[in-house]
Amino acid sequence: MPDGHFLIHAKWLTSWTSSGTEICIMAEAEQRHRHDIERTMARSQVAAALFGQVFAFLTVLAGFGLAAWLATGVSIADVAVIAGIFTGGRVKARKSGAGAESTRAGK
Repeated sequence: MPDGHFLIHAKWLTSWTSSGTEICIMAEAEQRHRHDIERTMARSQVAAALFGQVFAFLTVLAGFGLAAWLATGVSIADVAVIAGIFTGGRVKARKSGAGAESTRAGK
């Protein structure tokens, strides 16, 4: 809330000229705009935090799954082969200029 001196000055300004009213209207519009921006930023920060937590949870689950899989006696060579197949397929699709659509279609 503005202090009393400002309110007295603003009242004098609005009563003295119509441009004072325009200034107050402009200030109110600026305040609404600022509040809208802050509300949008707060929502996006909440969404980003939620996305980060979900991604971290999925990463931990994948790590536990990989650890359990490796604990069953899978050799490091098997893991390297699977990783090579996965990354090789992605590189091959990228080099051929085909997007993800052609990879999904089985080309």
